[in-house]
Amino acid sequence: MVFGGHSSVLIEAVTAGIPSAYVNDLDHGPADLHGFVAAGLICRSDVDPNLDEIVRFYERADWSQTLQRFANIAEDEAAVMAKAVKIIAELYGAATRGISKM
Repeated sequence: MVFGGHSSVLIEAVTAGIPSAYVNDLDHGPADLHGFVAAGLICRSDVDPNLDEIVRFYERADWSQTLQRFANIAEDEAAVMAKAVKIIAELYGAATRGISKM
């Protein structure tokens, strides 16, 4: 289990299947700065956690749909990589065309 404040580490952990909980006052700034708790992605916890409550949070039927709004878990790694390479190639092509016009 991962406990954290305002950090994307919480998303990385739950994407990897590790339950995580946001604990207020671990960082500076307003509570739930990134909105992970408000969105239903990350469970809020006190310093003295209720582990049963955290487990129930991640067993919700709609939780995996919430995760998909934050992390691309529906596609396999090869498909995501192919899209990324295509976008980079398009950006590179656009940049080099712009340079040749100078």
